[in-house]
Amino acid sequence: NLYKSHQIDTSKMQNATDLDLTVQFHHIHVYVNKTKSLQEYKDLEEDLNKLAQLGHYDPFSGGMRFLEPKSHSARVSEGKEAWQSIRRKNGRPEDMSSVQDFVEQLIIGLGWRVTAYYRGVATASFLVTSSDPCGVKICVTSIQEPEGTDQQEPYQHFDAKNVQRFLDAHNGREGISVLGFEVGPGQCAQILERYRAAHPALLVSGSLAEYADTRTITRDGAALRLDLGAVRILEAFAFYSPPPPSS
Repeated sequence: NLYKSHQIDTSKMQNATDLDLTVQFHHIHVYVNKTKSLQEYKDLEEDLNKLAQLGHYDPFSGGMRFLEPKSHSARVSEGKEAWQSIRRKNGRPEDMSSVQDFVEQLIIGLGWRVTAYYRGVATASFLVTSSDPCGVKICVTSIQEPEGTDQQEPYQHFDAKNVQRFLDAHNGREGISVLGFEVGPGQCAQILERYRAAHPALLVSGSLAEYADTRTITRDGAALRLDLGAVRILEAFAFYSPPPPSS
């Protein structure tokens, strides 16, 4: 079960401590104004991996020893030439814009990688993670041109209206919209009932969203479908806007 809160504020929850919940942090969901294509990000990752194989172009020469005075700029220039050579050989622009989108910043600045992708009806979402399988997971979603006019988004947490609502509320500024938590089996239903009793207006929808967790693998040339159960998701706002009258 996955419990997603569009911010965190449990102060309004009444007697929440009497719920016996097993809660652990799961992911951050960021809504942004724009993203690039999956292929562009994978190309960038490929080039950065090749650059890393050539060594480090930083103020250190090994053993945490600083380079000699005035030698840092030469080391940076050497790294720049190596980077441009890699980009040139792969037929990609040698110089990249200093204005990078959020996914690019995670890839370049933190060395993280895109490990999952979903193209919704009117959104594109990228899961960006570190090499630590238990580390932070950041999902980044942007609004895209709709694929068809009559289609409805099957996954409500990837619905474009959620992104637009957030951007409208923040004057178009992108940012962290959702903090996701994982709870034990059946506990999403307990949280839902508590919201229904105490703060029904904070629920994004009045019920749990449930999705079958299935995987398809290929074995000996034949497709095999695996049924791994179901995922249940509850989404709730963290506070009222505007605040309700005090009573």
